[in-house]
Amino acid sequence: MEVVGAAPVLWIARIGVDRAYQGLGYGQWALQQVIFHLGRRLRVQELRAAVHKDNYAAHRLFQKAGFQPAGEADPVGEVVYVYRFR
Repeated sequence: MEVVGAAPVLWIARIGVDRAYQGLGYGQWALQQVIFHLGRRLRVQELRAAVHKDNYAAHRLFQKAGFQPAGEADPVGEVVYVYRFR
């Protein structure tokens, strides 16, 4: 997983799990670890990710982790997901 940007908004640039291990919860675990550790940094307010509209597994991953869709990023039609830290 790669996180980029600067506080108060960070972006997940990529997340990947070897094909042999997909569907076993490793992606969800890694995403939860990132959320937990970033949540401890007071200056981080949002974590965002842009997901290709046809990547259904990634949509499920981010929605399950508590990210909310926040619109589309033109021109490629990716859906932007936002996780807001409280």
